[in-house]
Amino acid sequence: MSNIAYRPDIDGLRAVAVLGVVLFHADLGFRGGYVGVDVFFVISGFLITSIILRDLERGDFSLANFWVRRIRRILPALAAMVLCVLGAGLWLLDSEDLRLLAESAIAQSVMGANFYFAADDGYFAQEAEMKLLLHTWSLAVEEQFYLLFPLLTLGCFRAGRRWLLPVFGGLLAASLLLSILMTDSHQKLAFLWLPFRAWELLAGALLSVKQRDLRWRGDVRELLSAAGLGLIVLSMLVFDESLPFPGAYAVVPVLGAVLVMGANTQGLTWSGRLLAWRPMVFVGLISYSLYLWHWPLLVFGNYVLIERDGVALAAILALSFGMSVLSWKFIENPFRRKTVLKTRKSAFAFGGAVTAGLLVAAVGVLGYSKRPGLDDRFAIYREDIDWRGREFSMGEDGEPVPIGAEASTANAPPDFVFWGDSHALAISDMVDRKAAEAGLRGEAYLEGGSTPIPGLWRVDSTPKERAWALETNAATLTGIFERGVSDVILVKRWSVSCSGQSQLRVELGKSPKGTLVTDDPKMSLDRITESHAEAVLEEHLRGMIVTLEDAGVRVWLLKQVPETDNYHTARHFSYTFRYPLFNSMERYTTTRAEHEKRQACFESVLKNLGDHPNLTVIDPTLAFFDNSEGRLEIYSERSHYRDDNHLTRYGAEKYLGPIFEEVFAEIAADKTP
Repeated sequence: MSNIAYRPDIDGLRAVAVLGVVLFHADLGFRGGYVGVDVFFVISGFLITSIILRDLERGDFSLANFWVRRIRRILPALAAMVLCVLGAGLWLLDSEDLRLLAESAIAQSVMGANFYFAADDGYFAQEAEMKLLLHTWSLAVEEQFYLLFPLLTLGCFRAGRRWLLPVFGGLLAASLLLSILMTDSHQKLAFLWLPFRAWELLAGALLSVKQRDLRWRGDVRELLSAAGLGLIVLSMLVFDESLPFPGAYAVVPVLGAVLVMGANTQGLTWSGRLLAWRPMVFVGLISYSLYLWHWPLLVFGNYVLIERDGVALAAILALSFGMSVLSWKFIENPFRRKTVLKTRKSAFAFGGAVTAGLLVAAVGVLGYSKRPGLDDRFAIYREDIDWRGREFSMGEDGEPVPIGAEASTANAPPDFVFWGDSHALAISDMVDRKAAEAGLRGEAYLEGGSTPIPGLWRVDSTPKERAWALETNAATLTGIFERGVSDVILVKRWSVSCSGQSQLRVELGKSPKGTLVTDDPKMSLDRITESHAEAVLEEHLRGMIVTLEDAGVRVWLLKQVPETDNYHTARHFSYTFRYPLFNSMERYTTTRAEHEKRQACFESVLKNLGDHPNLTVIDPTLAFFDNSEGRLEIYSERSHYRDDNHLTRYGAEKYLGPIFEEVFAEIAADKTP
């Protein structure tokens, strides 16, 4: 292995890998295209090991030279992309998104992007499509590997070349085992951290060590090469985000890459010649730049466009390929061919200067993101997108939050208790103001995903969450009795408790039955039915109302507000008004009939409860559908909804403000001597 012959099939394999990633990110049918990164890891492990062993056998290996090659290969194109993204971010992003971009750029500049995103929401998080530098996690993994692996290889080689195989193999087995274990318990770390990905690079390294010993017959090589390519393509077509990945599933594309490269070591097979086809080779040559550019361009599209239709997506992908070709020709090639930075000293100086420059630029953008008044142009949009009422959320101890005119005290019971889930949190600011205007003091017992009825819990609750729900709800009810509270207001997204998640949420990856309620410790997610949830909801709600009624407590139950068919309602509203040339947004969404169908299960519960003199059911439906079209109005001057079911503060005031004014006026009147 004194020389490393150029392998066009490997460039073709790079093309397969990058096209899989791009098609996955563009939502063009390759649900498992993310395995292209695994193929890249195997290729990188193979090539850098081949380079290191070649130099060691020639006696001229140098750690400095190795790292200089990595600087030339990785840094110039990466730096150009990051600087362009930071610059565009200053123009397009609000302060919060700009801050997150700057933080990720800082992490990337010190080879820690994978750690940063592991501490964030993970690769498959709901908002992952808004993280401009998310894709740099894989570069950080490789960079960290490049720091350690040459030292390991050098040590093994000096101890005797025979040590390479057992050491690499042992580390591969350990890393793979850890990956499988961590994928089950901490998938985010398994996906993003080097110790759980190193085995993929080591698979390529092992192939490099053994490549001279491969002596397969032609028909065997044909079969293995085709099988390997088939495994990769099959993974891209069949895998999806729901799989526990990487773990054992990652073995499939990794094995595929090893088989393809191994089978074509002695000469090109039929599938090897397919990979060596000139168009495939060209895509492989620009694959690094294409990987760098396609993701931020797609994400910027997400920041500007409500929907990426065929024309918009084609334009983004065309721009991605165009930028990639320019980056490959005018940045990658000059640096790799030493047209610039001809000496090792100049390359190291360049690497240090660019790293420092990126760090300074990112820190500067971070500081700019905190500049007072920066968000004046985005203020109302940001509020509608972000506000969730968490100021009124209970703590872990279940203690209430004061709401209304002033804080309640132990010696003076509150005028009312406000009890509910995230729908209650969404309107808590309006309730706080309306209660204060009426001179009423209240206590808020609010927690996202909770059910304000003792004895029930969501079937997907963990044992800890179940215990918290039972304890907190029981304590809340006991406190109402003991303190002589006269009025209780219940607010919840009732439909999810007895009919499950909406179809939109199911399409976004939520369990359709996970939100159903139960009172049976033996009930599981695979056994529960909607009829069971409806029955126990009715039973426990009736029991609570009767108990409160017997104590002279009046119950105000707010029926659920309508749901929209758009998860990003507030965000898309902002796009419509910031970029009207590219977007149009339907003024109405969801009919009253669709809303009533969604609420049918809870309507049945209420009907079966019968009459209770101290129960007032508040139906806000008419306020939401009070227009000639009979469709839900989701925005006017501002967005009425944050997502598909939570109101913004503006929406809460518009639709529910008058209702709560009447409720609090009646409560206040009853308290007047």
